[in-house]
Amino acid sequence: MTLTGTAANNYTLTTTSLSGNIGTIDQASLSITASNASKTYGEVATLTGFTSSGLQNGETIGSVTLTSAGEAATATVAGSPYVIVASDATGGTFNAANYDITYHDGELVVNPATLTVTASDASKTYGDAGELNGATGFTTSGLVNGDTVTSVSLSSSGTATTANVGAYGIAASDAQGSGLSNYSLTYASGTMTVTPRPLTVAANNATMKAGDAVPPLNWTITVGDLVNGDTLTGALVTSATSSSSAGAYPILQGSLAATDNYALSYIPGILTVQRSDWPPPEEVALAIAATPNSWFVQTSAFSAGVVFDTGENSGNGEGGAAADSQNAGGESTGCTGGAAGGASCTSSPHPQNTRVGRFLRFLAR
Repeated sequence: MTLTGTAANNYTLTTTSLSGNIGTIDQASLSITASNASKTYGEVATLTGFTSSGLQNGETIGSVTLTSAGEAATATVAGSPYVIVASDATGGTFNAANYDITYHDGELVVNPATLTVTASDASKTYGDAGELNGATGFTTSGLVNGDTVTSVSLSSSGTATTANVGAYGIAASDAQGSGLSNYSLTYASGTMTVTPRPLTVAANNATMKAGDAVPPLNWTITVGDLVNGDTLTGALVTSATSSSSAGAYPILQGSLAATDNYALSYIPGILTVQRSDWPPPEEVALAIAATPNSWFVQTSAFSAGVVFDTGENSGNGEGGAAADSQNAGGESTGCTGGAAGGASCTSSPHPQNTRVGRFLRFLAR
């Protein structure tokens, strides 16, 4: 055995050989602790962090094995925090045999994932009740691990039958489903659009005689209906007046209007202004041409001194013509135009004479 070093000459070595157990070198204490960690539900955790205390001579640890039940993507928020177990330190410059190693656990926290539930847009017609389907009227973003949203509560003031035309929010809330405790829920609104109710109004055709006052101009709803007690305002108009000549005049919409809750369509009508002596004598004469020669016609034109002759016998319409038959009182019998002699009499005009527009009375010859 020899002494070396710069101060070796200051010593006298009296023993140059050793034998037997001259002492014990104990292991140094080394503490290794897993670092705390966190992750979001649905993610797989990567655990690498640790700290150490007790390494000697500037030595280092290369790695530590870290495990936790919370590492899996399916680890739930409710099970958090999860233990992170540290073990099997290795690598680096340290020699594990020189240390008495103690391992300490860390914690893994699983945070809720973000889930957004959005109400789907919807529409309805004014006056109808809006329907919101909580089982299908929504979309989701952020679900993982096969979790589901099966229903959502949906509400909107636009569903009321009285909701005016416009846009209304659809609020979503109270999502139900599986695994939802693992999420931080955010709700986004949809839009309920109320559209105008279709309504078609047609003017009723009308007739007047020249010189008369214009009759009331009326209308009829032909498509759709008025709801919620709504009414149309304003009136129809026409260019015809009491001084207008005979002819056809359009009946226009004028100021007739509905509220913005309706999509109003209008169909014009016709106001027919007839001659004041309607029906004209020439048109009555056309009916005479189709009348059997054994009859003559008395119309309102008689009061003006007009008499129509069938070509055989004629009279003034008050029994002046000879009659083929008489009743018990000796009066001529009057029958419906075109009726055969002896047929029962009625008070209605013959169908062929209705086109003249006046009641035609035929007296037996």
